This record gives sequence, C-alpha cells and structure tokens, in this order.
Amino acid sequence: MAECANQRRAFVKLHPESVNCFSPAKNAGPPKKVHVTLLTLSPVNTNVHSVHLPDGLHVGNLKRIGDVWKFKAVGYDASGAVEPGGGPLTDRHNTVFATPDALAVSTGLGAAK
Repeated sequence: MAECANQRRAFVKLHPESVNCFSPAKNAGPPKKVHVTLLTLSPVNTNVHSVHLPDGLHVGNLKRIGDVWKFKAVGYDASGAVEPGGGPLTDRHNTVFATPDALAVSTGLGAAK
C-alpha cells in the first residue's frame, strides 16, 4: 500500500494538472472519462482486491459484501491523502459484481473497450 501512495504522489508531482482527475472539486462538473483496455486486480485479503489502471494507478477496491463484490472508488488529493468515493471512476462507485474477475470488472466499469 505504501508503494501505491508513493506512486500517486510521484504522478501528481509530475502531472499537477491531473489533480482534479483524482479528487474532483465540488461543483467541478462530471468526472473525466477514463479509457483503459483492462484493469488489474491485486488481492489484498480474501475479501478485498485493489483495482489499478494499466499504468498501475490505484483507482479503487473491490470488496466482498455478503454474497456480492462492490467496487469502491478512491481518489487522492495533491498531498496523496485518500479520498473515498473519489478519483477517475467516482461515478462507478458501488457497482456490483458477482466475482472479482478483471475482465468482468473492466467491462462493468465501462473501462474495457
């Protein structure tokens, strides 16, 4: 997890214009569209998988809640602090899945093209 935070800070430092992509300001309009070919899932424990864009950016978690898996979007502010429900996939927060399958999650979040 610390490695992800360091990657986020480095990305924001190199691309300060992208901060709104990670933490949209209130009343800033709809979030930017994200187009990726396939998201990556990394197991955290038996009930959680972290979700990453192809470049490794952490954009959320897939959490088992009862019998379903829910996508929990995350964003980061300029200092790298987590903003639950934010980030480039904020409009897909709480999307439900049957299993933690990368292709199904990518398709379900509208990321796979």
